[in-house]
Amino acid sequence: MFEQEFIEKHINYVFKNWNVNYEDLDQDVEATYNVDSLPKSVEDIIYDYYTEDIRKILENISKDDNLFFLYNNSVIEKLNKVDSSLLNDREKSVLTFLKINYSPLQNKCCWDLILDNFYKVLESLREKYINKNL
Repeated sequence: MFEQEFIEKHINYVFKNWNVNYEDLDQDVEATYNVDSLPKSVEDIIYDYYTEDIRKILENISKDDNLFFLYNNSVIEKLNKVDSSLLNDREKSVLTFLKINYSPLQNKCCWDLILDNFYKVLESLREKYINKNL
């Protein structure tokens, strides 16, 4: 699955550094942690780390911030113009994922595709972590 390895790293980081329980990853559990005095679930904390990470990657792929939030035909054209020789392997992987999966007909921008993938991977890992550790 796309980005599974990196999402798992963020999950492991949260479990290691936030003193949370594996069952807190179960979406039925409403465990909250105070982060800057705002309650957050374990999923929210993982999401925050992952999206911060992926934003840096997107910034390296293109300095055009709007590119990843557009819903039109120019997105593919702009993605195809990115010089991938300047990117590392993970950045190339993200770029390839976006080129393959973006379609203006879907009514989803690149950022939506990345988040959809994040939640799909998280859902598949949720069972793995809960079953393995309970």
